[in-house]
Amino acid sequence: MLYSDQVQIRSYRSSSGRLPMEEFILALPHRLQAAVVETMARLRQQGLGAPGVSLRQVRGKLWEIRVSAGGAVRIFYCTLAGGTDETLILLHAYQKKTPKAPPREIEVAEKRMREVLP
Repeated sequence: MLYSDQVQIRSYRSSSGRLPMEEFILALPHRLQAAVVETMARLRQQGLGAPGVSLRQVRGKLWEIRVSAGGAVRIFYCTLAGGTDETLILLHAYQKKTPKAPPREIEVAEKRMREVLP
């Protein structure tokens, strides 16, 4: 778990204990991996309004973070609000190769979101 005064960021954990988001990020080319890490740092430090961070609502409580650096990555997330802290749960990610998000990618993110939201 990554901590901050602004936003906490956690990765989805499967019932078997796997962290698919961590595995995905570690498998990215170095340049994209660095861009993802930098984007997460900005979000932690400056919150959801961080300059240079592109967020978009996909459907309902499902949102995406757009990351580009010699390629494009989309990271699906949802938020948990509690007290003064906001927590982002990173649900699923994929390397963007088509103009629209493939329905299968959205389905995976929505399934995981149903598991983590109360």
